[in-house]
Amino acid sequence: EKESGRVLRCSAPQLLCPPRAVGALTHAFSRPGLDVTGLSEARLQQLIEEGLIQVSADLFHIAKEDLEPIASLPGWGEKSSEKLAMVAKDVASRGVPLSRFIYSLGIRHIGTHTSKLIAAAYGNADAFLADIDKVSQVAQAEGEAEQEHFRALILDDGVKGIGPVMIDSLILFSRNEALVQAAKNLRQAIKVLDEPKPKTGSTASSSLTNLPFSELTVVF
Repeated sequence: EKESGRVLRCSAPQLLCPPRAVGALTHAFSRPGLDVTGLSEARLQQLIEEGLIQVSADLFHIAKEDLEPIASLPGWGEKSSEKLAMVAKDVASRGVPLSRFIYSLGIRHIGTHTSKLIAAAYGNADAFLADIDKVSQVAQAEGEAEQEHFRALILDDGVKGIGPVMIDSLILFSRNEALVQAAKNLRQAIKVLDEPKPKTGSTASSSLTNLPFSELTVVF
């Protein structure tokens, strides 16, 4: 957006920038993510502009409500709105693997492969979100210096393949209250399937096993 010859940029995460939110939600609903079929960028843009969707969890809520606001949108109609509701309800009840749930959050540098590594380390959504919540609370209390503090807590016997850039991305995501709440809301809106944890030959130190992101290994 331009104003007085200057270009104004939104520095917030993509999901929280209205002009870029459609890209974040397209990512969330894509096949590697929540896999909600039949929802194009153009239709997402309509839902966002009408205030029907702000975060991904909203889609699963409106699918249970009166569909008239969606059906009345240009190019939609009753059949299209009912089909969207049916797909959303099917995804919510059938569930998505933890790796696809993580991928749908749009955390920077966390692609499909990395999402699978993180999911394998945590096993279930509650464990993953618990660490996100821990980091969020500590960051709010103690400030930016916590970034280096949490990186130092990564164990050497966790899942290989998680680099420092990815850990930074997880921490930055955790520091944003709106993004953390959006993740929690999505967890409540859909079923998230557990991911089998790989067997390891070593045992983590008892003093570190409860620390945030302790099951991930930083590879420099």
